[in-house]
Amino acid sequence: TSGEFSVTSLDLSTLTTSAEIIEASKYFEDAIAEQLESAGLLPAGSTVTITGIVDGVVEYEIALYASTTSASETTVSRIGNLFSGSASSTVLRAISSSVESAASTSSSSAISSTLSNVSIDSFTAGATTGIPSTSGAVASSLVSALQSLSIKSFTPEEAAIRSLAKYYPDWVNKKTCVNDGREPPFIKEIGDGYMFDTAKQCCSIWFSYDEACGQSASALSALKYYPLFDAGECGVAPYNELESKSYVYDSLTECCLKRFPLALDTCCDAEGLGGCVTTGVTKYVPNFIEQKCQAKSEDFIDQSESKYARDTMLACCESNFSWDTQSCCTNSGGC
Repeated sequence: TSGEFSVTSLDLSTLTTSAEIIEASKYFEDAIAEQLESAGLLPAGSTVTITGIVDGVVEYEIALYASTTSASETTVSRIGNLFSGSASSTVLRAISSSVESAASTSSSSAISSTLSNVSIDSFTAGATTGIPSTSGAVASSLVSALQSLSIKSFTPEEAAIRSLAKYYPDWVNKKTCVNDGREPPFIKEIGDGYMFDTAKQCCSIWFSYDEACGQSASALSALKYYPLFDAGECGVAPYNELESKSYVYDSLTECCLKRFPLALDTCCDAEGLGGCVTTGVTKYVPNFIEQKCQAKSEDFIDQSESKYARDTMLACCESNFSWDTQSCCTNSGGC
């Protein structure tokens, strides 16, 4: 079953790396899976996956492994009762507590602060997914879930079984590559060149002009950073609103470093973007023109500088100005 949380005051702009987003998602996944398992509603091989966290909306998917369609539908109905029945407040609060506990142990201060005092206003179910076993092997289990959550409601909606069919080009309805099992008879008959194992294969042949082909709604609406060359800064916008997809980055730090390495301060300090996030590790790199070494954040050292960078000012001067180390130290303000 899939759907989304609607979360009040969840601002992920401080989480600027994909690793932090993935970690936050895992806290959600673990907490949901824990409650489903304790209620006997997560059959072996089933998975809980957060598919997107965008603008206060946390999108999820629970893929259930069941031997028959009826068994899957029964489990979906019970999940709906678990989250919307008389005991829902206790169950949802347990999810909140689990997420809070997990996030509080994160090594990322951004995650710890961002996931504090978050209130989930609703939990809405969408389509239901049943995974039939075609080979007798059960899919490997994947359980994974945020912090200080207050979940108030759960609304189950429709139930349907997802097909595991191959991807095919849908020119009439979706105008993209889909695997809903509803391919026209002529496509089934031809097969080769029309039916594919992955969306990427299908899109590359039939919708190569459409960069959004085969992408989920969450991927299309995810915020991305792009260069504003005239201003020497980076902007941010949902992926599907970008006019050009040529230079697109997951974080402000990456965009500034790749596109404006000589104007990092200006780019990173652009108003309203939260600033660049660094590891806090300082290296020392040579300035051969001025015959000195200067401190620089490890995150902002490009490939051409990395082979000259050293951990200390003295090591930088000794390594890069061995013929006059003393002058390098003097010019650098002292070693």
